[in-house]
Order: sequence, then structure tokens, then C-alpha cells
Amino acid sequence: MKAKDLKKKLEYQPQSAWEASFDNKAVETLCKEYISFLSKNKTERETIHSVEHILEKKGFTNGGSSQAFYLTNRKKNIAIVRVGKNDPRHGVKIVMAHVDSPRLDLKQNPLYEDTNMALLKTHYYGGIKKYQWVTRPLALHGVVILEDGSSVNIMIGEDDKDPVLFISDLLPHLSHKAQDDKKIHDAIPG
Repeated sequence: MKAKDLKKKLEYQPQSAWEASFDNKAVETLCKEYISFLSKNKTERETIHSVEHILEKKGFTNGGSSQAFYLTNRKKNIAIVRVGKNDPRHGVKIVMAHVDSPRLDLKQNPLYEDTNMALLKTHYYGGIKKYQWVTRPLALHGVVILEDGSSVNIMIGEDDKDPVLFISDLLPHLSHKAQDDKKIHDAIPG
């Protein structure tokens, strides 16, 4: 066998997933469902709430009293357990993941007033660059804890009738003084 033929036989040959044999329609359906899930669940709490409903439809219970159950922590984390048939001394399978939501968090006392406008102090999280947040329609999702300890879920900006939230950028004819000579990561401060 020639070296070239042997190399071709032994080396890994990368192949596009789309060239592999699988059901493209099933992949398209899964992608559409995933996009819908991401569009509806923009925070950890919303995601965990939806996952709880999915698990309950599949027969999982809340708490460790069955063979298939889940446990939540502060409505922001979830552990999903399916007890296997084999003795755990022979091994267990653990699959772990986390919920990550790129977002702007409001600080503890976020509201302040400046130039006759109500403004909110925020902290960005999740790897989105500061300049990628500006002039983009945003929604406010969260939980407000009232004095009596009860909580209220809020969502502003998802309905077409809701006010639009955004982080303003400088007008193009004004930006040259403040931004033109800066690198992009310095042009929009946190």
C-alpha cells in the first residue's frame, strides 16, 4: 500500500455535519423548538420554570421520592435525577450543564435621576461586549421582592404595546468628538 493511500485510510477525515446521513427535517424541527425556548426563557428563573413543566410532562416529580425527580435551588438551579436499574456501585452517569443568560443586571439600588430622566445603574454579564448592547431594543425581566416577602414577576418590553428600553449611543454627528479616536472596546464605557 502506498504511503498516500495509507495516510488517507488512517487519518481522520473531517466532514460537515450536514453531509452526514441524518434526518434534516428532525434537525430543523429541533432547531425551531430550541429557538422558541430561548425566545421565551431569557433568565435563569424563566428557564428553570419551563424545564420544570417539561419534566413534569415526562413524569418527573419535584423531590426525591421517585425514580425520576428534580430538585431546584432558589428557582435558579435545577438537578435532574433518573435512578438507574443497576447498582450505583457499578458506576453512575452524570450529565451536567448550566443556564447562562447574557444580560444586564440591575444593581441593588439602581434608580437615579439625571437631566430630568430616570436612569438605572446596571452591571453587564455573559460575554456580550459593552458596545453590543447599545441602540438595541431590550426587555426587562425579573422578580421584585415586596416588603411582605412575596414576589412579583415582571416582564416589560416583550409585548409590542410595552415601552421600549434601550441603551443610547451618541448621535453620529456628535460621536466623532467622543468616540472616533478610541478603540471599539473603549468607545462605549461600562
